[in-house]
Amino acid sequence: YLGVTARVPLILRAHAAAPHATLIALVSGAILVDAFRALTGVDAVGVVNYAFVWLAIQQLGFFFADWKERGSVVAPRSRRLPIAFVLGGVLTLALLVTVAGYSPELLLDNNNPASIALILLGTAQLGALMLAHPWLTRVASGARGFAFSRFVNAHSMCLYLWHMPVLVLVTAVLLVA
Repeated sequence: YLGVTARVPLILRAHAAAPHATLIALVSGAILVDAFRALTGVDAVGVVNYAFVWLAIQQLGFFFADWKERGSVVAPRSRRLPIAFVLGGVLTLALLVTVAGYSPELLLDNNNPASIALILLGTAQLGALMLAHPWLTRVASGARGFAFSRFVNAHSMCLYLWHMPVLVLVTAVLLVA
């Protein structure tokens, strides 16, 4: 997380200069690392994918920001792209799991080390977010949405700190069991 965050200025400049090439380079790097791991059995090289995978997912966030700026109430955005992201991400992920032997356990097995499966999951989630964006914007701009946002923002650290002891406790129980 810190490594990806530290590279925001560099990756943002790369996105501004060549957004598609930057994403293609990061995704290609992740695919090459996954292929090398699969062909050689050298799992240690997978550590490199933490950079490729999470920087590629960050790029998806930059594409979402660009997409949001292009749309408006007067000229609504097409639903084809978000639907393609959802279907493409989910179907390709299913193919990786059933044919290429990737684990269906996305958050643990495919992030230890990171794999291309996480980029596909991120792509599907981006599509879902793009589809839900108009509704989420309406909800967030209403009085209840504003009140909820204000409450969560005022208590965010407390909420974060509350879940950490629970997470540690559940993990300890699972380890003992």
